[in-house]
Amino acid sequence: MPDPEKMRAAALKYFSCFENADVEGIVALFAEDAVVEDPVGSTPNRGIAAIRKFFEAGFAHVGGGFRFEPEGNVRVAERAVACAAIATVEKADPPFRMETLDVWTVGEDGKFTSMKAYYGPTNVHALSGDAKAAAEAARKAKSFVDRL
Repeated sequence: MPDPEKMRAAALKYFSCFENADVEGIVALFAEDAVVEDPVGSTPNRGIAAIRKFFEAGFAHVGGGFRFEPEGNVRVAERAVACAAIATVEKADPPFRMETLDVWTVGEDGKFTSMKAYYGPTNVHALSGDAKAAAEAARKAKSFVDRL
């Protein structure tokens, strides 16, 4: 069974990679045949090439890196890791904050075999506090995911 402290560290590394749009750092955390479903309900990204493309496109969509910080402790149970987090995306148009709950499964080698991100339109908030801007940010996020 993977070491719980290494699992926790991998989740924290995942979040820290977003500040500098470190796609290779993110991809290095995943197994070759991993699956990313972000958000849950969207078409899953299967394998490293698809996962790399997803994160590259995501950073391009929002103008580069952004703060993605855990909201509370990372939880580890058996082969699962979960953590609520807040992404603050100041370079996007409009700038927004998004609340997520990310859940990973971990293989014997310590790499993520899957990741699911739980969030929806009600978890997207404009940094300006304007409800219309929040709705626009949520619409653009959904449009981005739908295009992939």
